[in-house]
Amino acid sequence: MDIERKDFAKKRRNRRVLTSVLAVLVVAGITYAVAQLEPAAPPVDRGVIFPGTVQRGDMTIDVRGLGTLAPEDIVVISARDGGRVDTRHLQAGMAVEPSTILVTLSSPELEQQVFDIESQLRGADADYANLEAQLETERMSQRSTVVQAQGSYESARIEHEVEAELSPEGNLKRRKMKILMDQAKARLEVEQERVGVNIRSSRARLAAQQASR
Repeated sequence: MDIERKDFAKKRRNRRVLTSVLAVLVVAGITYAVAQLEPAAPPVDRGVIFPGTVQRGDMTIDVRGLGTLAPEDIVVISARDGGRVDTRHLQAGMAVEPSTILVTLSSPELEQQVFDIESQLRGADADYANLEAQLETERMSQRSTVVQAQGSYESARIEHEVEAELSPEGNLKRRKMKILMDQAKARLEVEQERVGVNIRSSRARLAAQQASR
């Protein structure tokens, strides 16, 4: 004989309701989690990826395309003198330094000026060398004069000393020898002083000639 279980249907209905609620909660949780996720990165061909370690520094990118590259800064360089461009050593866009030669110019007028200046310089050098030789000749002549004056003084001094030993004080010849010795000594001092003056004069003349070169 079957016995009717009145609470069985109620429990079954409660189980279905609970299952439905759990299912709704799970779906809501999954939906919320998916909504919090960031959009996935687009797919990229592996052939265009360059794997490596990230480092700080300059990054060079080669770009291919049609168009004209326009410089960011344009510097106009003018020559001090006019002329014709013979050689261009650099192309547009190349790096330069303060000592870099950009172009080679030629100017017949400047070349003629340089030739004239070089000719004048060679002439000034020749005049300077000629003046040096002339002054050296004058110095040698002056030295010879000093040597002669020195010899004359020494000779007069020796004669006076000899005469002083042989003759008494106040002897006429002795006094004459004393006068000749004094004259020779004065002549020697004058010639020595003249040598000093000639040396200073020679230096001044050489300096003036050097300044005019």
